[in-house]
Amino acid sequence: MCKSQSKTSHTPHHIKNRFDFAKETLSKGYLPELCLFDDEKTVRGRGPEKYYRSLREKDTPRPESQSHVHPIKLNIWGCVGVGFKSNLFITEENINGRIHTDTLINGLSNAQMDPPLDTRVLLSDNAGWHKNKTELPLYSDLNPIEHVWAMLTSKLYAISTVYDKVESLRKAIVKCWNSIPQQSIDNIVLSYGDRVLECFSREGKMTKY
Repeated sequence: MCKSQSKTSHTPHHIKNRFDFAKETLSKGYLPELCLFDDEKTVRGRGPEKYYRSLREKDTPRPESQSHVHPIKLNIWGCVGVGFKSNLFITEENINGRIHTDTLINGLSNAQMDPPLDTRVLLSDNAGWHKNKTELPLYSDLNPIEHVWAMLTSKLYAISTVYDKVESLRKAIVKCWNSIPQQSIDNIVLSYGDRVLECFSREGKMTKY
């Protein structure tokens, strides 16, 4: 799964990999409007501390919940592109290589999208079990779907910061995913070219994204 990395975590090796990726991507001339970005994310029944700070007074304690002892969580997968937002795959199991390839990626072949799938380039982060030939470095600033995940979780924890039941969490995730405007997704995906170009111009260092 693509994870956010701080600037201080960028070793010379990371920076070189990012620069090499940007250079190769620019040479291939990928058009952002033809790119699809897929990723997995773990969504927990309790929102991160920042949501409590933003929604409550700092001296107000978190509400007590059974999930404090056994926090529930769901693993989700989605794919986005210009004019396209997949249905979410939601499971309590870990999403492994078999599920990702057989169930999720192959399932895209039945998805309706314009431009069609056979004209698109599917980009995944470089999780070890991803089978796609085209991979993104493991940094959120180069993967637009990370910003879509941020929109999803922001909506999710604005509804409630605690979900005690798996089914209530599942329903809320689907509701929030469906409420994300396609135009917002399009704008994020179309920024991919600028992300890669800035990464290249900064010789692999972190971008503003």
